[in-house]
Amino acid sequence: LDMIWYGVGLSTVNKIFNAMLQLINYALSNDDVFNFPKTEAEFGQVANEWASVMKSKKGSDLMPGTILAGDGLVVEITEVKEKDLGDLSKFHFRNRKGFYGVIAQAFCDAYGKFRYFDVFWPGGTNDIIAYKQTELYRKFCTGKIPSQYHMVLDEAYGSIGGDQHLCPFSKSQLRKQAAISETAYGIVKTFNNVLSSERITIERAFGMLVRKFGILWKALEYDLPTNILIIQVDVMGCRILVLYYIMYIWY
Repeated sequence: LDMIWYGVGLSTVNKIFNAMLQLINYALSNDDVFNFPKTEAEFGQVANEWASVMKSKKGSDLMPGTILAGDGLVVEITEVKEKDLGDLSKFHFRNRKGFYGVIAQAFCDAYGKFRYFDVFWPGGTNDIIAYKQTELYRKFCTGKIPSQYHMVLDEAYGSIGGDQHLCPFSKSQLRKQAAISETAYGIVKTFNNVLSSERITIERAFGMLVRKFGILWKALEYDLPTNILIIQVDVMGCRILVLYYIMYIWY
């Protein structure tokens, strides 16, 4: 906006903007920015952060072993240009809410810092299909994430099963437990409440991301590769800003 105010042509601004995105993306690798845990000690540290937050909220760590809260994010874009479709059609990019978009799979720690982020799926892709194509899912499947650690997710991921992908009990499951006994219903209801208190962290992370970067307040208007690059760089920026904020209040 400043460049336009001083008379720089819009086409020139777009070129400078795109070049700057490329430089930021090149300078800040995923490993440097997201700092995904690699060692047992690092996994333990991330889990301890969740334990500390839960103790401050609930008085006790009621779900030990949490390392990530995750969900899918649909970023609205304008109609995809023919040259960017490849083997897909425009229909693939239209999500169930009726607008064009791209899907991201995002996972954060207890403080809302993104620890894993991947984006490139067309807007009509459901979360479970997208997630199963990520490197993070392969890490869980191949045992690279110790079995005592897990993620908290929403119902969309429920079909994965297992002890490392924790999802809430569905309404039908709650009704079945209520039919068994009040105690059984209370147990699963409490589980859902505790899981929700952790999973809400990823929603707050999305809120911080969108609130900070106004370019996400409306549909992205560039070509598909640039739209994806904008999302990646915004998330990198949000991750660094949250980290600086935590360092500020800590020190």
